[in-house]
Amino acid sequence: MELAYDIGALEQLSPELVLVSPPDLAASARAYLPAVELWRPLPIPATQVSGERLPFAVFCATCLLMTLAPLAVIVVVH
Repeated sequence: MELAYDIGALEQLSPELVLVSPPDLAASARAYLPAVELWRPLPIPATQVSGERLPFAVFCATCLLMTLAPLAVIVVVH
């Protein structure tokens, strides 16, 4: 199996072959890769917190009631 060392063959070199290629050929292939911009999270706009507190409080109260009600029944029956 022969490896092509000319520049034209580097364009068709797969990433798997770059991993097992000789270091000089792999470096040449990596030099032809386009620059990759890393993902940047989008800023989250600030929202009004006061409108979201009541539903959250109702959710917490419901969770607390659903947890404590069966325990209260067990204590009363036992």
